[in-house]
Amino acid sequence: KKIYAYLDIGSLEEYRPYFNEFKEKTLGLYENWEDEYWMDVSDVAWQNLIVDKLGRDIVDKGFDGFFIDNCDVYYQFQDEKTFDGLCSILNGLRKYHLDTIINGGDTFVSKCIDGKTAKEMFDGINQETVFTSIDFENRSYGLQKEAETDYYKEYLAKVKACGLSVYLLEYGADAALLKQIEAYCRKNGFVWYNAESLELK
Repeated sequence: KKIYAYLDIGSLEEYRPYFNEFKEKTLGLYENWEDEYWMDVSDVAWQNLIVDKLGRDIVDKGFDGFFIDNCDVYYQFQDEKTFDGLCSILNGLRKYHLDTIINGGDTFVSKCIDGKTAKEMFDGINQETVFTSIDFENRSYGLQKEAETDYYKEYLAKVKACGLSVYLLEYGADAALLKQIEAYCRKNGFVWYNAESLELK
């Protein structure tokens, strides 16, 4: 089996041991997640922490790859310094020669594909809630809106055409929907997982 280590590069949680060092560099609250803030990824000290400290720790522990979260900071703050900051981090992590999977971040990933730089920085993407949806207030799961599913299918086709690996993460899909997801993923060569909850059980 390959084991990927979670690495959050676009947000900062209060429980992190380095929170106080970087809390002044946050950009705003992260909706639906308590005690979490969007991070100014253009900050050089933050980039160095991710690449040279956290990235190195993952390599030293013997993981097979990075599972990168919260590139969606670029969706929240669509400016060049945010885009360039994410690219600097991802390019920096490439020195370790580990597989890199981007969780979410479709706006960022699409821009990288359009700029023909995606494969230089990462090897695949994981997309949540293509077919299912999350009600954060009630902690429940349902069917994704048709327009959203259509958008994600078009996006994933673009990712596949670029030569990147594609993974799907769904939540609480029923038996009928599971068959639909399985058929879609088998047809496209995608790997997928249906979690019962946000805790990924």
